[in-house]
Amino acid sequence: MKKVASLLMVFNVVTAFCQQNREIAIIPELVQVTKTSGYFTLPHPIVIEADEKSHLTYAVNFLQQRLSIPTGYNVSVKETAPAADIRLVINNNKMSSSARKVTGYL
Repeated sequence: MKKVASLLMVFNVVTAFCQQNREIAIIPELVQVTKTSGYFTLPHPIVIEADEKSHLTYAVNFLQQRLSIPTGYNVSVKETAPAADIRLVINNNKMSSSARKVTGYL
């Protein structure tokens, strides 16, 4: 009886991982990826442009930590920086229903 139960369990696990139906994506996937030649080098110092009073505070702090600690570069955050290396902007426009379907958001 234990062997039959074990075989059924193994069969269920194997078939669960072999499914090719990818209609529902829990993690949103990119619509398109375009690979080009070249590379990106972080400048020294790194300037991030972000509104200080927005909901981006957590993201800015996270990005600042993730870029400054491993590189040793100074990462500054400015509210307006025309020559910023990284810009974080909240898009307040509502997405159309067709765009939500493409991106996976409801």
